[in-house]
Amino acid sequence: MHPMSKTIFKKGAVALVVTSFLTITACGGSDSSTPVAAAPSFGAMSIVMTADGDNDSGQVSSTLTISPASSEDSFTKYNLYWGNDDCDKVGDAFTSLDKTGENLEYVLDEDTVMPQGSTHIMVFSSNGDTEMKECITMAVTDAGGLPKPPAATFTDPSTDVGTINTTVAVNELTYTEFTDDGDATDDNFDIIDGYVVYWGSNATTKLNSTALKEDFVKGTSADSISVDLGAPVAVPTGATHLLVYSYVGTVADADRVESTMARAVRIADAGFPTVTIASVSFNDVDYDKGQIQGDLEFSVTSGEEDDFNSFNIYFGDGEDKVGAAIGEVATVSGTNEYTFSFSENTQVPELADNFLLFPVKDSVERIGAPVEEDIVDNVAGSIPGDGPGAVTFFDGDVTADELSGTVTIAPATDETDVDEYVLYWATDNEIENKLYETPITRVATNSEEDVTATIPLNTVVPAAATHIVIVSSNAVGESTSETDIVIANVDNALPAAPGLITLVDNDTDGVTSAANDKLENELTFAAASEEVNITHYAIYWGDGANSILQIDSADAVIAANVSKTDLSFNFADNVDNETDIPTGATHVLVVGVNAHGNSATASFIAIDQPN
Repeated sequence: MHPMSKTIFKKGAVALVVTSFLTITACGGSDSSTPVAAAPSFGAMSIVMTADGDNDSGQVSSTLTISPASSEDSFTKYNLYWGNDDCDKVGDAFTSLDKTGENLEYVLDEDTVMPQGSTHIMVFSSNGDTEMKECITMAVTDAGGLPKPPAATFTDPSTDVGTINTTVAVNELTYTEFTDDGDATDDNFDIIDGYVVYWGSNATTKLNSTALKEDFVKGTSADSISVDLGAPVAVPTGATHLLVYSYVGTVADADRVESTMARAVRIADAGFPTVTIASVSFNDVDYDKGQIQGDLEFSVTSGEEDDFNSFNIYFGDGEDKVGAAIGEVATVSGTNEYTFSFSENTQVPELADNFLLFPVKDSVERIGAPVEEDIVDNVAGSIPGDGPGAVTFFDGDVTADELSGTVTIAPATDETDVDEYVLYWATDNEIENKLYETPITRVATNSEEDVTATIPLNTVVPAAATHIVIVSSNAVGESTSETDIVIANVDNALPAAPGLITLVDNDTDGVTSAANDKLENELTFAAASEEVNITHYAIYWGDGANSILQIDSADAVIAANVSKTDLSFNFADNVDNETDIPTGATHVLVVGVNAHGNSATASFIAIDQPN
C-alpha cells in the first residue's frame, strides 16, 4: 500500500444527530435521566498505511499512522473499522485508540484477514457514546491480490561470455485466457501502474532486494512494451532469471506495492557457444531410500568438447540448482564421452529430483537452461532398516547334523519396509558370511506379529555351517542387521554313551541281604567319544543294562547334573555314607545329556559285586 497524498473525508450513509437527552428506565422500576454527549465535531486529519507485507490474498500486514484532529476537545477515542470508500462499515470496530494529541500507530499483524466486502480502513472520532458522522478512509492494496505481469520475453544481443545486454519485453494482454493463477487479465489490468525488474536466483526468488530496473511503465492494453537495461552488465553469481513484478504506485514510491508473483524469464547468455548433449544416463545401484550410487554418463556432439573446459554437476529441482556443485568433469579434446561417479550412500537432497549439467568456459559457468537428467530409482524403495527380533527353535530331528522343526521369529522393531524373513546357512553370525545365496526357507510378515518358518524333516546341516542367520527382506534387498541361531546349541542329536565305568564299593555289607543293600565311595567314568552335543552327564539307578529304574521317578536319579570336567561321583560326599540301593536296582547307568535334556545309550556297571 502506498500512502495517500491527501485526506479524504466521507459522510456516513445514515446521519444521526442527538439533540436531546435520552431517558432510560432501569430494571428496578425507577427512572433516571442520563445525558448523551454530542457527536464529535472534528475528525482525524489523515491515515497512512505502510505497504502490505503479507503475500497471501485477502490478508494484510501493515502499520497504520493516524494524524490527530485539529481539535480533540469533543471526543476521547478514534475507532477503526473495515469498510468502503463511502464510510459504510463492515462489522464492528477492530480497535479503539485513545487520543494523545500526537500521531497514533496501530499494527495489523501478519495474516490479518480483510473481511468480505471491505476495501478500505476507516477512522471515526468517538466520545464513547456517539461517533462523528464523517470518517476518513484509506484504500487497502492487498499485495497478494495484485496480478503478476503477462507473458515476458528476453533477448541478449551481447556476445561476451558472462555478460548480458538485456532487453526485457512484456507482452501485455494480447490474449484474454490465462492459465496461471494470479495473471493480469482484462478485468484487473487497470490496477497495475508499472513493472519492476530484479535478478532472480530461481523462477520465484529475488537474488537480492535491489531492483535492476524500476522505471518500467506499463503501456496500453494489447501493446508489447520493452525496456533496455543498458550497456552489457555482468550477471551476478547465482542469478539464473530476470523477475518482472507488477506494482501499484509510482516509481518514486519507496513504499510502492509489488505483486507477490513474478513473471520469470530465464537468462540466456548469447556469448556462450552451443553445446549439444548427445546422450545422458544414470542408473542407481544404491537402493537405500534417499541415497544413490552409480555413474552419470553423458556425451556431447563430437568436436564441441573443445568449446568448453568442463561441466559442473548439480542436484536440481527442475531447472533450479539444489545446493552447491556436486563435482566437475573436465572436457578433453577429441573425447566426447564423460562419466561422473557417485560414491556409495550419496545423500540426495530432499527437493532434488534430477541432475543438472552446466558447461563451463574460462571459469565462467554457462547462464541458461542446463541439461537435465532424472535421478533413477532413488525412491524406488529401501532395504529394511531392522533385522528380525528374537528367534526360538526346537530341533525335532535326533540324528546328528540334521535339523527339523519350527522356527518362531519375533517381528523387527520397525516392519515398515519388511515383507518377509529369510533364513540362511552361515559360517558365523554375520549375513555377509552366508554359505549359499539360496536360503533354507523364507516366511512372510504378519502385521507385526510373530511368524513361524518350517525347517523340513531330515534337513542336513552343511559341513561348514555353524549358524543359521535370519534377515529382514523386501523386493529391494535384505537388511544388514540379522538374528542368528547357533546350530550346536539347538541340534537335538542324541549324545554318544560315556566311556568305561568303574565303581569301587567300600561298603562291607553284601548285596545278598536285602536289609543291608548299600553302596558307598566313588564312581568314575570316561568321557564319551564325541561330546559336541553333550552339555552334562546324568547318573541313574537301573534295572537293566540300559534301563532306568522307575522311569520318570525321582527315585531313579542319583545325580542329575555332572560336569563334563569332573567325570566322577562320590556317594559318601554327594548322597550319604552307605547309600541305600533301591529295590530292583541292578546297575548304575551314566548317560550324556544334550541341551534339550535328551540322552541316548547309557554306559552301565552292575552292582551285584561281592563286598
